[in-house]
Amino acid sequence: MTHFVPPPMDRKRKDKDEDGGDDDTNCNLICGPDYTAETKSSMAQINEKETSFELVEALLKYIETLQVAGAVLVFLPGWNHIFSMQRHLETNPHFGTSHNDKTALQPNVCQE
Repeated sequence: MTHFVPPPMDRKRKDKDEDGGDDDTNCNLICGPDYTAETKSSMAQINEKETSFELVEALLKYIETLQVAGAVLVFLPGWNHIFSMQRHLETNPHFGTSHNDKTALQPNVCQE
């Protein structure tokens, strides 16, 4: 579909995750028989605990090739990720042009 190949990991893996616990199983390694070897290989290279901006970029480019009018809503875990994704897309020559409208939304959630 997208022929996405993840970039090499630039950070070394830690023995423990950020919460101090042991690393959990990487669910990206669990792919059913319906997936191609290329897809399984790409998924195995993606750290599921990090947001792959490159993957979101590849998916947006693929969706654009479908030439269907509409919008795409991407959920990210916080304002820092939203802002970083917006910057990532704006630095890309394809998405930095004015024909792609991007709106960053951050809901205000009350914590009681």
